[in-house]
Amino acid sequence: MHYSELAAKCCYLQNTKEREADMRDIIEEYAEKRAQMAVAEAERENNKKIVVKLSAKGMSVEEIASILDITEAHVRELADKRSA
Repeated sequence: MHYSELAAKCCYLQNTKEREADMRDIIEEYAEKRAQMAVAEAERENNKKIVVKLSAKGMSVEEIASILDITEAHVRELADKRSA
């Protein structure tokens, strides 16, 4: 189950009125973690698209890394993923 950690904590707290605030905190922490993961994934996908476009225009790995503020190795990794 994708939400197993959250489900386990909710099960522990579900019938305890005094722990509603704890449950709310757990859910909010989980939501924040998932939001951060979504932002990171969106950034990776965006960088991949940019790498493909700039590479197609003949820009070097070094130039792309400088523009995107990522490592040259990361640029190469993103470029390899497009061809896979």
